[in-house]
Amino acid sequence: MRTSGRAPEAHRAPDEAVANAYGWGDLFKDKALRDALPEWIDGAEDEILARLFRLNQERAEAEASA
Repeated sequence: MRTSGRAPEAHRAPDEAVANAYGWGDLFKDKALRDALPEWIDGAEDEILARLFRLNQERAEAEASA
């Protein structure tokens, strides 16, 4: 399947916004240029899953104790 060269760019801004909303901006490489698109650090996918799992556990515990 061919995709437009713009498709990855269209996903990066929302990815960065969601990561920053969770306080996970550390999962992006430092931007060399101010207007550069964010790039995930190596191993980010595994770290995101681990953080989401921990967050889910915390919320389930909070809900169970409420």
